[in-house]
Amino acid sequence: MLKLLFKKTHPKVKQGLVEPELPKMSVSKDVDFTMQIAHLKRYDAMTGWPEHFADIVHPAYLAMRALTLQEPLISDHKQPFAGLGLVHMGNKMHYTRMLKKSEKITLSCAFGQLWEHKLGWVFSVNTQAYAQDDPSQPVMTLESHYLYRQQRKPEKSQLPQYLPEKIPFMQYASESQLVEHKKSSKITVDNSLARSYARLSGDYNPIHLFTWSARLFGFKQPIIHGMWTKARVLSTWFSQHQTFAVDQPCTIDVQFMRFISLPNTFTVHAVQVAKTEQQKIYLASMPADWNKNLSTTQAADGTVIEPPKPFMQISIS
Repeated sequence: MLKLLFKKTHPKVKQGLVEPELPKMSVSKDVDFTMQIAHLKRYDAMTGWPEHFADIVHPAYLAMRALTLQEPLISDHKQPFAGLGLVHMGNKMHYTRMLKKSEKITLSCAFGQLWEHKLGWVFSVNTQAYAQDDPSQPVMTLESHYLYRQQRKPEKSQLPQYLPEKIPFMQYASESQLVEHKKSSKITVDNSLARSYARLSGDYNPIHLFTWSARLFGFKQPIIHGMWTKARVLSTWFSQHQTFAVDQPCTIDVQFMRFISLPNTFTVHAVQVAKTEQQKIYLASMPADWNKNLSTTQAADGTVIEPPKPFMQISIS
């Protein structure tokens, strides 16, 4: 984390004189889950992972471990962007099967693609996990997207525009032809949880820790780690599905929509769409008082108030 504090944006990129370029770099690490049992138990407890999947590695655990593995890439001087201030836009994981806590794997990370964004630049980091007893193909792939905010850019960019397909939770949440729409009980998050997760994950980004440190980066209050929220939302859904086929392929797509400032409460909503060729579940973390009201309202001064947006959206297929 200290290296990220000192990693600066390339001067010519910062001045808008040249487009950024991603270096061809990769890092890898062996992970023996049997040596991580205590850490896995702490993670499960902190994210609410259900007991009936106690022998299965939480699907978000490797995404957390990948963040730590990515640090040498992000802090390398050849990487064109500053280490702090990057915004995690979302990530997409695909498992050929869920992993067991008795396994040994190898994780590898490398830079992926680069896009132009209306607010700056977006780049991806790709992570793969291989079972050491069968390294012929990855059992997990993860594509993570990060935004670097920048106003000054070259007049003409040769990079493609960043136009990801949005997860349509809000669209389906307003429709009546659903198999089901479930809502969880309230989930409370506070500053102590953020600091505990920082110790567990190794992610000591100051925007998560204290009010004074968050304000240094433009936040009025500290915010909870997006990767914790992702794990907690998934745990809530898995808690309700004891018969989930852990030996079958599964894709989990996550989009971070807005920050959850601390302290706060939220609820998890799940909708299963009736009219899809492939069964898909859409999840969202919403303000605790949200009641499916998607209409705009008007304040006393005439200001139009938009309905609340999700903090996070997830699709599972």
